[in-house]
Amino acid sequence: AGIELSGRPGPGDINHQTGFPLRIQPDKRGYGAPKTDKDPYVQMKRLYDYDNGKFKLMQHNHPNISILYFDKDRNGVKDAGFGTEKFTDVLEVRESMYDLPRALNGGNAVTRSFQWLQMLNLGYHILGTANTDAHAVGNGSGSIFNYVHTRYDKPENIDPLEIAHAVKDGHVVMSNGPFMTVAVNNALPGSTIKALNGRVNVHVKIMTANWCRINTVQLIVNGRADSTLLFTSQKDPSDFKNGVTVFNKNIPVKLAGDAHIIVMAYGSDQTTSLVSGDKKRMPMALSNPVFVDTDGNGFTPNMDLMGHPLPAPKGKKAAADESEE
Repeated sequence: AGIELSGRPGPGDINHQTGFPLRIQPDKRGYGAPKTDKDPYVQMKRLYDYDNGKFKLMQHNHPNISILYFDKDRNGVKDAGFGTEKFTDVLEVRESMYDLPRALNGGNAVTRSFQWLQMLNLGYHILGTANTDAHAVGNGSGSIFNYVHTRYDKPENIDPLEIAHAVKDGHVVMSNGPFMTVAVNNALPGSTIKALNGRVNVHVKIMTANWCRINTVQLIVNGRADSTLLFTSQKDPSDFKNGVTVFNKNIPVKLAGDAHIIVMAYGSDQTTSLVSGDKKRMPMALSNPVFVDTDGNGFTPNMDLMGHPLPAPKGKKAAADESEE
């Protein structure tokens, strides 16, 4: 059981939050749900404190990152935002992940997925999810989702609390179909590891159905797409196979310092339309980061905004926000 609290200002802006698992109180109005509030901090704190502060996964839904975290009064000048990061485990990268290949290669960087990478570089330990965020039957439920690591193969053994902890820990790959596993020195996405020589092995395995073919795999290091860590079926045909397992490769990476590593896989010039009916959406999977400490002093973010300011210039609207409720 869980809830999405939808307050104001908004909707589709900065004040939607999800928490789970929650205790249902059937004798109370709204089954005990916390009240909404126009202030995202007040509303999210009520959810965080619900049921005497008992653990729950705290997710900020499809946030306008620039406003929520860096420009509370929306005047284009950096401030402390609304302060909700102290309650936030994950945020919905959601459909903005489709913008990321272009954003990393000189396209529009005012998109949630790119700004999420900027936040990681600034030291925000808020990890990603890609939920449908459907508000009604018929809103495309299941068109985008999360693969969450669990210890159990039998669904009846899966504990909702374990899933909530796994998502909080970032053991998630966001996808609209392709099944991708990522391990950095055998560590799951969301983990922090030590590699005192700066050398890591990134293992990527991708399995697909024939309606979500993958032909491009890009490793993203500290928010940047290194061309030496780009693999395509055209350039590297031996790395891509026919059948179910289309990519299965161990990739050695030498890091110059502390870094977070994300794996992005997609089908350039492909669509998921056979199943989803959406001819605009390419097949895609995006991992959460693995944080690598190369000096033994803990992970230190590099503070790189990658050439784009936060907050975004006044009047610039994130591409992924234009179509939201």
